[in-house]
Amino acid sequence: MKRKYFFKTITDYISCSKVLFVLTFFCLVAGTVIGSLSAITMNTENYESLGTYMNNFLSAYTIQSVDRGEVFKVSLYNNVKTVLFLWVSGLCVWLIPLGVIQIAARGYKMGFTTVFLIQLYKGKGILFVLASLLPQIMILFPALIIYAVFNISYALSLHNLKKRGDALNIRKEMYLKNLVFLLGIIAVLVLCSFIDAFVVPPVLKPICSFLGR
Repeated sequence: MKRKYFFKTITDYISCSKVLFVLTFFCLVAGTVIGSLSAITMNTENYESLGTYMNNFLSAYTIQSVDRGEVFKVSLYNNVKTVLFLWVSGLCVWLIPLGVIQIAARGYKMGFTTVFLIQLYKGKGILFVLASLLPQIMILFPALIIYAVFNISYALSLHNLKKRGDALNIRKEMYLKNLVFLLGIIAVLVLCSFIDAFVVPPVLKPICSFLGR
């Protein structure tokens, strides 16, 4: 029963918030484009410095063992920070830009990283990007967009209900939906961090060795 309610809540929300989804996705794309342009227009000194760091990282990654527990903690910490900003953005209409900025920032990081790696390693860089970023693109980003849209709509709805004294039942339903979405995004964060820590490293290690040749 709870599972049916969860999926019904998600599907109903997507169908009722198409405009917000388009706007939020546009912010992600805009951030990605700006990140890509930043990588393309980066000056030679910074490019060489990052290139040296990346080559050292690949050499160390190939030789040393990966502390998967530490990778899991770092990945989860970074993802939780993003979701925390998204959750805060749903508390008040004036805080909505926080969530939008977080989505754009995620896009910026993805665009910059992708273009930089492809510039540095050419066709080989595509393999690294697919291995390291594909789980985020396929799982985490859609979940973050859904959660961001929910919090934008949630903040707007709370704002409209502030002056209504007879809206207690509506508020209770909204709080329940808030909890459902929060639990859902936490589950996605744990899943993505698990993939980063226990699935990506075995795939990434031979790719790093290939790039280092």
